[in-house]
Amino acid sequence: EADGYGYTDNGDETITIKEKTYVAQIGETKYATLADAIAAAQANDVITLLADITEDVTVNKSVTIDGEEAAVSVQLAGILASGYCGYDDYYSVKWVLSADGVMTVFGNGGVRGANSSGLDNRSYDAYEDQIKTLVVEEGVTFANENAFSSLTKLQSAVLPEGFTSIGKGVFAYCYDLRSIELPNTLTTIDEGAFYSCSSLTSVDMPDSVTKLGKNVFRDCTSLQYVRLSNSLIEISEQAFYQCTSLVTLKLPNKLTHILDSAFYY
Repeated sequence: EADGYGYTDNGDETITIKEKTYVAQIGETKYATLADAIAAAQANDVITLLADITEDVTVNKSVTIDGEEAAVSVQLAGILASGYCGYDDYYSVKWVLSADGVMTVFGNGGVRGANSSGLDNRSYDAYEDQIKTLVVEEGVTFANENAFSSLTKLQSAVLPEGFTSIGKGVFAYCYDLRSIELPNTLTTIDEGAFYSCSSLTSVDMPDSVTKLGKNVFRDCTSLQYVRLSNSLIEISEQAFYQCTSLVTLKLPNKLTHILDSAFYY
C-alpha cells in the first residue's frame, strides 16, 4: 500500500486503488478522522483541520482544534463547560470541565482568583459543586488568592512540575478534598491555603517549599500524616491549628522557629 493511497478488495480478484482522504493533521502527520487525531494528540497539541467535516468526537484532553480553513460541525461529547482564568492575560489559561467532574486547567502563567483585579467571580463558579478532580497541566505556574476555594465536591488535585506558588486560600473550604499532589518546584504555600479541608488525610511536602503562611492547614480535622519540607526554618502561626487527628509529623532538620499556636487544639 503506497503512502497516501489505499485499496479496496472487490471480491472478484480485483482491487480498487484510491487516494486516501485526510481531515486532520498534527505536525507532519495526517489523520483520516478527527477522532484519530484527538486520540494521537499530546497535551496542548494543535490539530489542524484539512477538510470540511461533521463528526461526533470526545475531547478528553487539552488540545486546540484549528478550523480556520475548514467548515466544522463537531459535537464535543463529554464536555460540560469551559472558559478562561488567566491571571495577567485572561485568555492565557483555560479550563475545561468534563461531564465526569474532571476540571483540567492548562495554558501559560497563573490562575486568577476570586478577588483578582477586575474579576469578582471565577468563570467556573456556576459549576463549583460539580468539580470532583482538578488537574493542572504543565505551563501553569501559580494560583492566585482563592483560585479553587469552596469547590465543595473536589476530592483530588494534581499540580504540575513548574508550578511554584499556592496563593492565599487557594483550596480553602474544599471540604471533600482528600489528596493533593505537590510538585518539586513548589516554593510557597500561602496563608490559609488548605484552611478547613476537613477530609484531607496526608500531605507530602516537597523540599522545594521554603514558606508556609499562617493558618495554612488550620481546621484540617482529618489530617493524620504530614511530611514537611526540609528547607523550612519556621512553622507559621496556627499552621496546624485544630488538626485534631494529627499523628505523624516529620520536622525538617533546619527548623528553628515554631510560632504561636502552631499545633493548638
